[in-house]
Amino acid sequence: MLLSLFTGLVLFTDMPEKMRETYEGSVAAARMIATAGDLRSMSNMLDYHYMKRGRYPRRDHFDRWLAATFKENSIKELSLDHWGNGYVYSVDEKQQSYLLVSRGPDGMADTADDLKVTGP
Repeated sequence: MLLSLFTGLVLFTDMPEKMRETYEGSVAAARMIATAGDLRSMSNMLDYHYMKRGRYPRRDHFDRWLAATFKENSIKELSLDHWGNGYVYSVDEKQQSYLLVSRGPDGMADTADDLKVTGP
């Protein structure tokens, strides 16, 4: 029996349990690394925006800023982490510091698996 997980990737559903656990662990690690990389890229560009303009983007402009700053791709939406959850961006009232959060694999706020970047 076959199960298609991603385009071009086929997984046999009757593979031994250890192989399945190894595969699932690898996918989980890849999602964590890719999301951490996205957060770092966004953080770098937020800091660049700050250096150019003296302030970070407003919260209500974040999605527009993402689209203008990064090229859209067909793999995933820019505003979503690698678990399909929206990034949470907040900025202080004077637009001098920010917090950017991925709620991690559980999708819940303020849990141990959250990934966070602050600036500056």
